[in-house]
Amino acid sequence: MIDEHGSPILIDFGGLCLEGESLRTVKRTCGWYDEAVTEATKQADVDALAEIEGLVICSAR
Repeated sequence: MIDEHGSPILIDFGGLCLEGESLRTVKRTCGWYDEAVTEATKQADVDALAEIEGLVICSAR
């Protein structure tokens, strides 16, 4: 999200868990997660951030 000053705000911490924990019982946003990823990993976070970055860059063009 972006606040009224144009600053980004991190939201949706419902899926927050420690590395190695199962994601099977974590709420995730439909259409915005890789169903093949079933365990929290640093690489999954890096991949998700890269996808978000791509979306932000594309929308800025």
